[in-house]
Amino acid sequence: MGEYTFFGIPILLWRSILTSTPRHFDWRIGLVTLVMAIGAQSASAQIKLGQTLDLSGVTSAFSKDFMRGTSAYLTVINNSGGVAGKTLELITLDDKFDPELTLQNTRKLVDDPAVLGLVGYRGTLNVQKVMPLLAEQKVSLVGTSAGAMSLRKPVHPYLYHNRASLADEVEVLVNHAELTGITKLAYGYQDDAFGKDGLTAFEAAMAKRNLKPVATGPVPRGTTDVTAAAAAIAKAQPQVVIFVGQAKPAAALIRAIRKNGSAAQFMVTSVISGIHGELGEEAFGISVAQVVPSPFNPFTSKLVQDYQTAMKAIGETKFTHNSLEGYLIARIMVKAIQQAGANPTRAGVHKALEAMRAEDIGGYMVRYSPTDHLGSKFVEINMVRKDGSFAR
Repeated sequence: MGEYTFFGIPILLWRSILTSTPRHFDWRIGLVTLVMAIGAQSASAQIKLGQTLDLSGVTSAFSKDFMRGTSAYLTVINNSGGVAGKTLELITLDDKFDPELTLQNTRKLVDDPAVLGLVGYRGTLNVQKVMPLLAEQKVSLVGTSAGAMSLRKPVHPYLYHNRASLADEVEVLVNHAELTGITKLAYGYQDDAFGKDGLTAFEAAMAKRNLKPVATGPVPRGTTDVTAAAAAIAKAQPQVVIFVGQAKPAAALIRAIRKNGSAAQFMVTSVISGIHGELGEEAFGISVAQVVPSPFNPFTSKLVQDYQTAMKAIGETKFTHNSLEGYLIARIMVKAIQQAGANPTRAGVHKALEAMRAEDIGGYMVRYSPTDHLGSKFVEINMVRKDGSFAR
């Protein structure tokens, strides 16, 4: 039979402290012993979440911004007593946006049995690399910034999305262009699985409207070598250029196309909603597909109000779509842990996630089932202002 405890402290220790007299027992020593015992119990009562992101490569600024939101919500939970009396710890490793490092880091994380789940990965290739490991270890990953359909179909049993797909974003952008009378569209993209998935979506959206792309321009992955892509796109004289990829190549391509004399408007997807950080005031007028509500007005939804409160509590006053998404992902994972019982396990978290048929997270609906891990199809378009804020 196991030893009985109260608040995690052995009953015999409580009895010794509470029944001893001053002659036989020094209360100061007893109190210190009790505090140390409780402290030791608290230190071991911990739930870990794992994450590997680019903290020193081309997408590091966005990864760190994403982390701010996740950390803010975990701080709120820990300050209110944690989950089932246990604190939450986020372990984040640097993968430099390298898929091989993403896999290595993920192995390290899941080898720790205290890591109940993974949160907030970035990059299509990076996520693809770890998908077999997720199934092998039966550990759930909630939230990725990658919207590729290759990550969504067929449904991976342990990969849970929180955002609309890339195809959803591209469809909304093309539809917006058509509604404003624009028919000459070009497509620039990061030359990898993510960008090519966007190209397929772009061509489908154009064909749906009996339109054809006037030009396409691939940019080698992990570079800002945009010379050939910019020349090809500018030569076609498009009215609008849609770019799918990371922020640095997007900024380089936009500048190069403009330098080639083009007056085209630019549209980008949510993965680079922080394009102003690369272009400054040159980002003015760029349309951005967003997969979470505007983070600036707390009156738009309870989710945004809670997010701003959490950010302020950790001394953050800069609100971004990116950090709001990181915050949202943390809320989804914590909700699953809370619903997994008094002693949550990886299996319990997985079961709780699949049971989220219509989870209302401050007005943002998340829906999962064993056959559908898409989570949400929310997309809206914002325009970048000169100061980096957004107009709806």
